[in-house]
Amino acid sequence: MLARRYDDAMAAVETAIQDDDFGTLKDCDQIASMSFEEILAHRPESRKEELEMLHFLLEKLSRFDREGALWQAIRDKICELFESRR
Repeated sequence: MLARRYDDAMAAVETAIQDDDFGTLKDCDQIASMSFEEILAHRPESRKEELEMLHFLLEKLSRFDREGALWQAIRDKICELFESRR
């Protein structure tokens, strides 16, 4: 799933922060951002994939600042997924 790519990029971001490696940090942060954008743009092809996406997004929603742009984008995607189930 796309979430794995994002999680791997975020792990690399954490490592770069610990190592004070700002060049790698910038690259990894960009990969993480692009990965998250891919997640938000993705249309699940099965009910199982849809539920995995919902779980992932709900987990991320609780970690970001409420009412920030990313928080709102995640919320919008969750609403879209729920609407598509009707």
